[in-house]
Amino acid sequence: LLPSLSTTGEDRYDLEVEIEGAPPPAPVVEPIPKNYLDDGKDLYSWQCRGATELLQAERGIGKVTMRGGKTRMMSVICKYHADKRVLILINSSDVFWQLIENIGAQIGERIGIIQGPKWKEERVTIAMIQTLYKHKYDKDFESLADRTGVLVLDECQNSSAKSSRKVLERIPTRFRFFLSGTPLEYDDYRNLVCIGLSGEIATTVTTGEVKKGGKISIPHIIYHTIPTASQEELKLNPPPCNPFKYRHVSEELAHGIQLRLHRKLALEKIAYFNWAFLNGVEDNPHVVAAIKADCEWYVEHGLPTLIQVDTTRHGMKLFAALETLGAVFLNRKDKVQVRNSERKAFDERRRPILIATPIFNI
Repeated sequence: LLPSLSTTGEDRYDLEVEIEGAPPPAPVVEPIPKNYLDDGKDLYSWQCRGATELLQAERGIGKVTMRGGKTRMMSVICKYHADKRVLILINSSDVFWQLIENIGAQIGERIGIIQGPKWKEERVTIAMIQTLYKHKYDKDFESLADRTGVLVLDECQNSSAKSSRKVLERIPTRFRFFLSGTPLEYDDYRNLVCIGLSGEIATTVTTGEVKKGGKISIPHIIYHTIPTASQEELKLNPPPCNPFKYRHVSEELAHGIQLRLHRKLALEKIAYFNWAFLNGVEDNPHVVAAIKADCEWYVEHGLPTLIQVDTTRHGMKLFAALETLGAVFLNRKDKVQVRNSERKAFDERRRPILIATPIFNI
């Protein structure tokens, strides 16, 4: 970049760049048809448009609202790039098995699995980021990264986390598609990391168009009062912690924790959100009592109640409290026939309360 003097006396910069081996222009992607997938179900118009725009961009972020159909858009990407190996990265173990079932059915292929001790690759492989992070310097991971032709990341708002970033940085593929309902909702640093690892937002699926398509119902909000613990009861049986102030855990809670760490690190260790959620929500008897009072009111008024939980432990805790109300708890370990049967019973109002981990396309 060399400065030169223009005829007006102002500084002018002339720049000449020659790029060797530049990739050819991206081919035009034909609009994805509604009957593109193999499961016999048509894609919605916004799914066709969103997938087409992502494929045309070759890399970038898909901002897809709730119920927009991220999984089906992933399946379109997998099928479109049939000549390449596809690696799909996720963070949740329950969503992991749901994706294996759904994407396998939608593209008509066996799906590879990388989770914990399981490492079996196929043309399309779904992997837990935590597992790959543990193997980030192993030959198996290096081989996988070199052979990956298409990279897909679900819930990309977490891409700036250390484990996610280290894994994503080591996969050099050109085709990179990140999906989330809230991809750039954090501070500038995390947003820039996400964009740097993928690209800018290439497509957006809004709540408005999904609502017009009938996939989102207008909620009917009901207010009712449930009994709560009195101050005397709280003093006699205090909750283990306040989950909304988990960063302000008192130092007394650090006593008895056997950690070979500095006191400050010990406090940080027990102040993690998972610890706070476990003690402040799952094991908080007042929260469980409030949920039970809620469900009693719903059952009395004939309102089927779906409770979605993130962990099996939380689901079992609620099931123990709600079993007498006719509740059932389902997770990925239950057979597909059992899941479908209970879901049908719930839809037909024969099952008043359904507790489940994220195994249904709700």
